[in-house]
Amino acid sequence: MSSGVHTERSYELVARQLEQQILAKQIEPGDALPTESAMAVSLGVNRSTVREALRTLEQNGLIAREAGRKKLRVRIPQPADVTRRVTSVMLSQQVTFRELYEAMRAVEPACAAAAAERANADHIAQLEDNLAATEAAIAQGESLVALDIAFHQLVAIAAQSRALEMMREPLGQLFYPAFEEVMLRLNVSDRLLAAHRNIVAAIQARHIKEARDWMQRHIDDFRRGYELAHIEMDRPIC
Repeated sequence: MSSGVHTERSYELVARQLEQQILAKQIEPGDALPTESAMAVSLGVNRSTVREALRTLEQNGLIAREAGRKKLRVRIPQPADVTRRVTSVMLSQQVTFRELYEAMRAVEPACAAAAAERANADHIAQLEDNLAATEAAIAQGESLVALDIAFHQLVAIAAQSRALEMMREPLGQLFYPAFEEVMLRLNVSDRLLAAHRNIVAAIQARHIKEARDWMQRHIDDFRRGYELAHIEMDRPIC
């Protein structure tokens, strides 16, 4: 009978040791790693264990192969690496739309509030361009999903908080595309555009509370849309 206690496998231990060295800058970005044979000898493990550990680090974005060569070099993990890992875990854990909504309701208003405090002229211009593109898409009967995803990304960028931006990216990649099902069943385009306009106006006016409140109402509208379209909130995302 399994005790339910996970015993760390040899390659996981090696991967964790190397990851700690990379994150502690004991191995600098751009440095080439020793050969698998040399690492196996220095770590006292089989070469196959080193190979599996390196594969794990490569999948996690901590090392990468030189173009056209086998040599592995340390790299700085990018937000996209984190996003891929988090979305994969949420999908495998069968996170529900309700759980995503609860997370978005916490993160998105925080992004809007921070954007109202810190957004610069370029951020405002990009948000206004998004509003114009959304208005044009509505007039032409086009899908708003890509523009809606871009809008929320722009708000997060305007917040100028890398932590908030990296927190919301995997949530947004799963939450907003699924809303297309609601858009196909209900006429929510004008309401979505109105919410976006009010959020941008609050950000531009430096009204922190108003920006937070409008974003919260906007996220709440997503839930109401699911309910009106008779989409089960407790079903897993897919």
